[in-house]
Amino acid sequence: GPSEEIAQGMLQMYQDLSSFAEEKLQGHGQRYLAGTDQPTIADFRYFVQFSDSIYNEAGPLDPEMRTKIKNIINSMPCLKRWIEEAMMSLLSDHLASRPQLLW
Repeated sequence: GPSEEIAQGMLQMYQDLSSFAEEKLQGHGQRYLAGTDQPTIADFRYFVQFSDSIYNEAGPLDPEMRTKIKNIINSMPCLKRWIEEAMMSLLSDHLASRPQLLW
C-alpha cells in the first residue's frame, strides 16, 4: 500500500475537497454546487473526485482508505446528500454500465 505520508496526504486532500463542497452546499442550500436547481459543469467535474475512486469498488483505492474517506463524507450531510442523492441518482445508468478503469 501507499506510504503513511502518501496516505495522510490523500486523506487531507479528501478532507479539503469535502469541506469545500459542504461549505458551498450548506451556504446556499440548493441541490447543486453552483447554487442551482440543475447541475452545471461544476457538479460533473467535482463529482469525478468521488465517483471514480470512493464510490467505485473497482477503483484503485484499497478498502481501508475508501472507508476512511467515506467516514469524512458521512460527517458532512450536505455533501453526502449531493453525492448519493443528487449526483448518483442523476448518473445511475452511466455508473451502472461504465467500463472498468484502464489503470
